[in-house]
Amino acid sequence: MTASLPGDAASGAAPRRAIGVDVGGTRTKIGLVAADGSLAVPYSLPTPADPLELCAMLARETSSLRER
Repeated sequence: MTASLPGDAASGAAPRRAIGVDVGGTRTKIGLVAADGSLAVPYSLPTPADPLELCAMLARETSSLRER
C-alpha cells in the first residue's frame, strides 16, 4: 500500500513522494519512496499481534515519515 504525499515539481513545491508499507506476519516494513522509485528511508519493526496496536503503529510511523 502506498499513500501519496503532496508536492509537485512543476509548481516549485517539494518533489512527490509516497510511503510504502509491507505488513508481514512477523515484521512490518515501512519506507519513504522518492519520485524516482528509490527507497529513501527504509526500516522494519515487529508486527504487533493486536490489530488495534498495528493500526496505531502504522499511524504513528507514517505520520513521522510525512514530517521528513
